[in-house]
Amino acid sequence: MKEIIMKKLDLHTGNLMTCVFEILIGILLLINPVGFTSGIIIAFGLFLTAAGIISVIKYFRTDAETASKENGLDMLRIKQQYWYIGCISAAVTAACAVLILVNPFTAAASLWIFIGVTMIAETGLDIVTLYFWKK
Repeated sequence: MKEIIMKKLDLHTGNLMTCVFEILIGILLLINPVGFTSGIIIAFGLFLTAAGIISVIKYFRTDAETASKENGLDMLRIKQQYWYIGCISAAVTAACAVLILVNPFTAAASLWIFIGVTMIAETGLDIVTLYFWKK
């Protein structure tokens, strides 16, 4: 009997762990939803900050020939024409990361506003595309 139970546990360990974590997260969300959500957002922000620091260290340890050409500073080192576009994108990303770390709920509200505006713009483009579509 013990062997059968152990065999079933071995087969379903991943599912069992998923269920336990879901129950734990559900309980934490019931107890303190705002605090738990803030903790997850801050932990994710810290993780992304650490990953960014590691990426910066790796970047400066890589020579220009082996570096990817997608990074704005890599493009500057190999004298590409539009290197500044990647740098602008990186600066906007860094500003958004700081906003999320400083005030996560304002960032969430801003994100929903951005998503709404983007969906309206996409709908407008779809209407224009349908209007000018040639069969």
